[in-house]
Amino acid sequence: LTITQPTSQFDKDSAITVNFTITNTGDRAGAEVAQLYVGQANPSVPRPLKELKGYDKVYLEPGESKEIEIQLDYRAFAFWSVKRADWVVETDDFNIHVGASVSDTRLSKSIALNTAHAIADKNEALANYFEPAELNFDDASFTALLGHAIPEEIPAHPFQMNSTLKEIQYNWLGRFIVNAAKKQIAKMLGGDEPKESDLELMEANIYDLPLRQLVSLSDGKVSEGLMNRVIHAMNNQWLKVLFGGEVRSE
Repeated sequence: LTITQPTSQFDKDSAITVNFTITNTGDRAGAEVAQLYVGQANPSVPRPLKELKGYDKVYLEPGESKEIEIQLDYRAFAFWSVKRADWVVETDDFNIHVGASVSDTRLSKSIALNTAHAIADKNEALANYFEPAELNFDDASFTALLGHAIPEEIPAHPFQMNSTLKEIQYNWLGRFIVNAAKKQIAKMLGGDEPKESDLELMEANIYDLPLRQLVSLSDGKVSEGLMNRVIHAMNNQWLKVLFGGEVRSE
């Protein structure tokens, strides 16, 4: 594994070249996807140990070898800094791995990058995210990761424009809407009796559709005003069904 890097400071115009040789040691011709992973040794923010940053597919005859070259630019080593609102590479050691998959790396080498950014202080509130395998997550650590308080859960009822078909399917009018949507999509899939696998995929997709999207997908057949009245009906707000009124959308 050969790595060529600039002797000057590593910046947004810099690049690193990684070269390695792959050999078909079998007695049959075959293809392999050589994958290149990068991992920062001491990041100031939670980062994966290995991030896929390059790959190359090669076809080799028995016993044949081929040299692979992969270029890594600044972004290959960077993370998005919320404080700086920019991509940042910290001055640190970086591990470069080459293999057949993230769990099957055959070649590894560490390089040192000198950049304009020193390693920032870690946010101790994010400590649990530096060791994700422990699964020791709680509301406090997630709040720190999110950067603000965790939003309160929006109740499924009363229904609103962002209610999904899955949420309204237990309402009498909601079931009618869900069944009508299924029939319409079934026609799009090719007739009244689509394949069972297609139906399963269809249901998985339409259950996540919000009611507001049905308005845009109806091609003008369902107006926003009509959808508002339908939602009022599902909420048993009959005066609003008669006189109209916008439904909340959260």
